Amino acid sequence: MKQSNYFQWDFHSDQPYPLRDKKFKQSMGFRLWADHLKMVYTNVLHWPRIFWKYLNLPEKVGRTEELFGMGVDCEKNPGPTIEMIDDLGVDHLLVRFPLEKIDRIKPYLAFIQQLQGKNVVVNLLQSRALIEDQNMLKKYLTSVFHGFSPWVKSFQIGNAVNRSKWGFFSLDEYLRFYETAYNLKEQHFKGLNLIGPSIIDFEYHQTLRALFNTYPIRFDQVSSLLYVDRRGAPENKQMGMDLREKIKLLAALVSASSKSGQEILITETNWPLAGTAPYAPTSNKECVSEETYTNYMLRYYLLCLLSGWVKTVYWHQLIAPGYGLVDNRDGLRKRSAYYAYKNMVKLLKGAQLVSYSIDCGCYQIKLAKDKQQIEALWSLRPKKIFTSNCLKVNAEAGFDRGGFDKIETSQEIALGEEVVYLIRGKKDY
Repeated sequence: MKQSNYFQWDFHSDQPYPLRDKKFKQSMGFRLWADHLKMVYTNVLHWPRIFWKYLNLPEKVGRTEELFGMGVDCEKNPGPTIEMIDDLGVDHLLVRFPLEKIDRIKPYLAFIQQLQGKNVVVNLLQSRALIEDQNMLKKYLTSVFHGFSPWVKSFQIGNAVNRSKWGFFSLDEYLRFYETAYNLKEQHFKGLNLIGPSIIDFEYHQTLRALFNTYPIRFDQVSSLLYVDRRGAPENKQMGMDLREKIKLLAALVSASSKSGQEILITETNWPLAGTAPYAPTSNKECVSEETYTNYMLRYYLLCLLSGWVKTVYWHQLIAPGYGLVDNRDGLRKRSAYYAYKNMVKLLKGAQLVSYSIDCGCYQIKLAKDKQQIEALWSLRPKKIFTSNCLKVNAEAGFDRGGFDKIETSQEIALGEEVVYLIRGKKDY
């Protein structure tokens, strides 16, 4: 059986099915044993220096001009998608293009052309057949770069490359794959911006191998699919690190590497939604309610802002029954997360971080935008009443996460896991 026949696509959750043939998976792992030794050697060699870098990494002021990004699918309700992009006010978009669909590129090009004026990244999805055949890969990439480059300059090369169900069985297989794209860029497409290595989850031993290699390549920007859904809330810790600390460690890796630019993009993240099987991309254990999903999404963005190191977070994605802002199973139903995302962009895009604190058990983020002072607040405890004096706020208006309900700010404020906004300096919102 051809290797590519082992890989099947799950159209419900927009990802490959797990490999069912365990013998095939094991045999591929054994075949690439030398690559795995390189992984071990590289990690042993570099981690001490990376941890020193992490401990001494300077703070960076977060900015929001390019923070808000969205993944969109041109095959899911393309007309309404364009309308919702404009409604959300989001300027940074990521569009997946499976390389094996090279003969069906025209609808993707037509969709991309409607996004002019937006900053678009095309995410080039790999296939096992192209990983095996470098000549075919070069041919396909040439066609893709020629086709998209009049409208798109940024391409993410590969996706979730540390998951065998996506086609790669070692990081070196991916680095050889990326090298083909990089050589094409250097020889024929100098103006392109190539993004990688697209490691999914908090698996920085994989990221380290990708960023510390001996291949003649360079990542113009560094991408990470930094999911934290298996830990629940974004503030929860894994190996002693919450989301901000994970980002800081990634920044330490990037700053120490000679193989990459310094900008970090989170090109995919979300939480799966309860009650949406088979559309949810994970097991029931990781699924959350729409209410919790909305709260986690806002806090994920705000914590990325606090880190100061992330340029753009591309939420995955706009329309998806199992994990998107919009459910398209029966018409188009905008979830509460849609309105919360829209309000976040309206309020915070263009704002600059002023300060951050935890007072009275409450997270407080203070930002400045034009002549406004904006505060985003939440508490990880069950909802309780905080006094204005305790929080040291002097707001003229307060609003819930969706911007619909006004909050009284004179004496007491009820805070819980939902983000609320307090505003001073603007009389009509």
